[in-house]
Amino acid sequence: FAQKLILKININMKIKSTLLNCGLALALTSGSVFAQEGPAQEEKQSVLEKYPWMQNLYFSGSLGSNLAVTDIKQYNTWPTYKFSSEWSMGFAGNWGYSISNTFAIEGGGFLGRGRGTDRSQGLHFRSDIRELNIGVNVDLANLLFPRSKSEKRYTLYAKGGLGIAYFRGATYQLAAENQYDAPVVRVVGYEDNTLENSRFTRSGLLYSGGGVAYKINEKLDIFAETTFRFLNSDNLDAVKTNNDNDRYTYSALGLTYKLGNKKWIRPEEEFIGKLSILDSIMDGFKDTDED
Repeated sequence: FAQKLILKININMKIKSTLLNCGLALALTSGSVFAQEGPAQEEKQSVLEKYPWMQNLYFSGSLGSNLAVTDIKQYNTWPTYKFSSEWSMGFAGNWGYSISNTFAIEGGGFLGRGRGTDRSQGLHFRSDIRELNIGVNVDLANLLFPRSKSEKRYTLYAKGGLGIAYFRGATYQLAAENQYDAPVVRVVGYEDNTLENSRFTRSGLLYSGGGVAYKINEKLDIFAETTFRFLNSDNLDAVKTNNDNDRYTYSALGLTYKLGNKKWIRPEEEFIGKLSILDSIMDGFKDTDED
């Protein structure tokens, strides 16, 4: 009996020793694993998590038509297509930073052309335009109309700001067939009528406009907008009369990509939500049994 008891004690001690060793091994192993996973988890942290302010950034690009209004123009209300079309293509790229659910700061640039025809003067012009601008974007839907907690997929907005335009161009005699084989009458931003050496002319500008945007998903919006650019110059068409400032209109379709998917909540909605939580808490303190 004594031998059996001693054997049983030895077996129990061995089992306890084995379990203790296994426990220590597991603890050491798990510690090393966690130590290895710590830096890996830090590496996996996204840029948006490291820099929360980037959640408010977005970028957009658009393609559309540009229409110039200068001293060389057949009609003031619509473009002409005879002999030479006054329509031209343009491209714009922008960045934006949302300050709130209503206001955002935007900046960007524009590339396009200006064209005009005046058959009474027998003239046609073409200008190359480069532009840099900065301004504000106002979400009219959030500003004027209250929204429910379920965010709507569409919005109306207005925008405006200032910038600087760089342009060069030439005025030609109006031709019936190949317009750009016609003689050059005047130039702006070029050294002479050969159009070989150029230096872009600068002009300040103000712009305003608006559009409508539709939310495709949390990251992507599609929009259509029209903006009006008013130059502090009367020389976009290379004809300076000092009558009024030249301008151009850009109408386009584009896409907006948002870095983050932050959902803005109107202040009154946030207040109502907190008030409802407070009401539910206070309901728990009612003396229902009247004791």
